[in-house]
Amino acid sequence: NGSLILSSSTFNYNGGTVTGVPLLYSSTFSSTGTTPATFLMRGPGNDITGNVSSGSTIRIQGDTAAADVIAPAAFTNAGTIILETTSAQWARLVVTTGGMTNTGTFKTETSAGSGLFSFIGNLDNQGTVTINKSLDLTKSGAVITNTGTITIATGQVIRNNPLSTYPQTFNQNGGSLTINGSLNLFSSTFNYNGGTVTGVPLL
Repeated sequence: NGSLILSSSTFNYNGGTVTGVPLLYSSTFSSTGTTPATFLMRGPGNDITGNVSSGSTIRIQGDTAAADVIAPAAFTNAGTIILETTSAQWARLVVTTGGMTNTGTFKTETSAGSGLFSFIGNLDNQGTVTINKSLDLTKSGAVITNTGTITIATGQVIRNNPLSTYPQTFNQNGGSLTINGSLNLFSSTFNYNGGTVTGVPLL
């Protein structure tokens, strides 16, 4: 009913129940617990170690400072990861080595803030990706593979930005890619191998 605020600390969610939302600032998070629980990560220098379990929702939130969450190695997200902001500060998810296999949900949320969202790493989407606010892909040579569901909301965009600095390979291998907004890939490769594409990618 009050607050749990941890700074430069470690929170291991291994089991039991968590009621309320712990705030982790510049901290390390790991999860194996499967009972639904939500965690808020703010500020620079946050880490995710290991996989994100099906019970975990991680909100990466730009606030008074930009929010960076770094996964030092490839991992699987079976839970929910959300990029959001309440200010002009960005929210960013970085995979240092390899990428994220998403079997759960990865999404960006509209909010009162104007800060930008970015993802740095490879992405193998087998679950659901929902872009409610534009997302920049900012790793040179990244590989994005979709066999799940990717939906880009009206007026929003997935783009490798800034332009040719970050060429990507996008493999549409199955599932659905629904572009109600825009998918802009510059100096990149788009492989249409399967599934459905609704809307028109800009290459």
